Amino acid sequence: MKKFFALLMFPFLMSTMPAIVVDSIEPPTYRYFQTVALNDPWLPKIDGWMRREKMEDLETIFFVEEASSIPHVDSPAPLFRFVHEFWKQHRFSTMTKGNLARANAAWIQDIAKRHYRKDVKKDHWATFDEVLIANGDDCDGLAVINYHLLRNLGFQARELFLGIIHRPSDGQHHMVLLWFHEKGDPFVIDPTGAAVSMPLKMSEVEYWWPLLMF
Repeated sequence: MKKFFALLMFPFLMSTMPAIVVDSIEPPTYRYFQTVALNDPWLPKIDGWMRREKMEDLETIFFVEEASSIPHVDSPAPLFRFVHEFWKQHRFSTMTKGNLARANAAWIQDIAKRHYRKDVKKDHWATFDEVLIANGDDCDGLAVINYHLLRNLGFQARELFLGIIHRPSDGQHHMVLLWFHEKGDPFVIDPTGAAVSMPLKMSEVEYWWPLLMF
């Protein structure tokens, strides 16, 4: 039985990008970064999101020192302030990436309790700015926020990807971060805790299989 997931490489510099696939032989054994056909049905949605994302100014909150220069959001507890505070707290941290990933997972799941916003009509993959303007989003928007946060804290583009995982028992899809600390089996950093609370390797995650990453 085969599963696959496509990879479109960051950063957002090209409108059309090569796709990569992962075969699963039998869970939890996966072969990452295998070539996938360009007619895969997921690719148009990924490409459309990337086109919108790359047009935005991603310096909205990072490297902003003065609170007065952070864009105003009409909310008593705006999401961007929590993100900015986490970045300021950890930007000069001497923590290992593993410890930072664990601290980040606990933080983003706490944020999700206050800023989770379910899509009303259809599944919409929000961009970084859209999540901040809406003051929250579902798992995919929170994963996007977390991706940029960790990238600005020193995680490299070659090791960190947005990933969609799939639960075959009920057909549910869920967006997470996949962190390739070493080649092969990535750690799953879950923005809501729906699949895992603390970072686990993908092969250790029960009931969920990897489907796409980009």
